[in-house]
Amino acid sequence: MDLSPFLRINPCGYAGLEMAQCKSLAGPQTVAEAATQLISQFSRRLGFTKLAHHEGLTDI
Repeated sequence: MDLSPFLRINPCGYAGLEMAQCKSLAGPQTVAEAATQLISQFSRRLGFTKLAHHEGLTDI
């Protein structure tokens, strides 16, 4: 992805902050892969041992 547009703004409000891509830093290659890794890290650090994923609304 071309990151040159970020040179014209202050990313996150910080002048001179350089943007990078996870892909170019040997990180996650897709959004889904990044989500999986983030969920894993947050869960581990928060001490969760069991996770469940639900889609849609459930009946009350």
